[in-house]
Amino acid sequence: MLKNFKGYEQFEINTKVTEFVNKEKFTLMYLQETVFFPESAGQTGDLGVIEFNNNSYKILGLAISEDKVVHKTELIKDIQVGSEVVAKIDLKHRELVSQNHSAAHLLFDTIRELFPTSLGKGYFNDENGLRIDMQLDEKVDWDLIFKLNQIVIKKTKSGAYKEEIIVDAQTAKNEYNLAIEFNEKELEGDLRIVKFKNISIQLCSGTHVRNLLEIPNFLIYDFESKGSNIYRFYARTNPKFLEQEYDKFRKNELPEVIHISEKYSSLKFKYGEDKNVEKARDAILTITKEFLLPKWDVYIKFKIITTNLRKAMNEYLIHVDAKKKDFLFNKYKNIEPTVFGDNKIFVINENNLENKDYNFICETVLKNNKNSYVEIIDQGAKMFFCKSNCSINAFERMDTHDSLVIKGGGNEKTAQGKILERSKIKN
Repeated sequence: MLKNFKGYEQFEINTKVTEFVNKEKFTLMYLQETVFFPESAGQTGDLGVIEFNNNSYKILGLAISEDKVVHKTELIKDIQVGSEVVAKIDLKHRELVSQNHSAAHLLFDTIRELFPTSLGKGYFNDENGLRIDMQLDEKVDWDLIFKLNQIVIKKTKSGAYKEEIIVDAQTAKNEYNLAIEFNEKELEGDLRIVKFKNISIQLCSGTHVRNLLEIPNFLIYDFESKGSNIYRFYARTNPKFLEQEYDKFRKNELPEVIHISEKYSSLKFKYGEDKNVEKARDAILTITKEFLLPKWDVYIKFKIITTNLRKAMNEYLIHVDAKKKDFLFNKYKNIEPTVFGDNKIFVINENNLENKDYNFICETVLKNNKNSYVEIIDQGAKMFFCKSNCSINAFERMDTHDSLVIKGGGNEKTAQGKILERSKIKN
């Protein structure tokens, strides 16, 4: 536990300097008592000022040395051992940090309740949000995120007050069933337990809200796999920062949803409908109106639906790709050359195909025709693609094309580029 720390309940204190060192641009000092919580166990340190001789000096950093807080401030030239100062934290910053820290406890406990064998693998929170790394065997998806978020929100509305209990390590282990191992060693001495009724109980030296109702909101806005069954959860509690996540979602993911929907519409009339894509699109249309004034549940439901849409669309594109290949194969397997001679030349006009389609067409034609050259002109996409299995150099042929100006690259076997203009315009 921190020595001479009074900052759990006090936010401003009159105190004295016990030791100090002045550097060129800053001062390092110990105080007789302090309200400043240093960065510790993943929680960011306090902000604030030291007031001395009617001047305010910003806190630049806080650290722990021998269980005491080292204060790094703007340079205080006339400070002395015994100087009386006022230590004053930035209360708004503390409130935001404490909200996120308490919310992190709730999320950790919730994951442990659902998955008792899960293990904490890392943690950080500041005034902007929080993240937790957890090792668990369960696969994490947005359906699970919805469940976790729902439980945490319910806990924040319980109105449970914070209780602090100071006990020795063995009491914490035996009576409160708390793990006292840290970095493969057992903790010793007095420990601080932070408890919110039967909602949460953990060993913790960090700062917290007094009542869980002080956590204004909660949103797990993202997660990612870090490998080895470790997942990182990202969350926020401040409504302002939540609105930023909603805005990012509107700007980044909604356009993608629209693009997927438009692509599906252009394909379904040729390749047929897909019930899973249709279902996801219908769900998106239903929830889009709610997203104008988003809440946590709408946000996560949208994440679930968009994930389902991407998955369904990917599966549909595999189906489309197979059908497209069958169609292109049957269309070009017996195609006649445009020009006969020692080298057969095939000139093919297509419209709005993809690169893989060009390659498939060329491979199909060349497989059935030795000493041949194939070029595909896609005026819809303004793309040119060619392949050769003969003496014709693909890149040179493209670069000196007799009717097109093409900017691209390649080699003697394969070349591709963007169609810029007709060569008659160049001339």
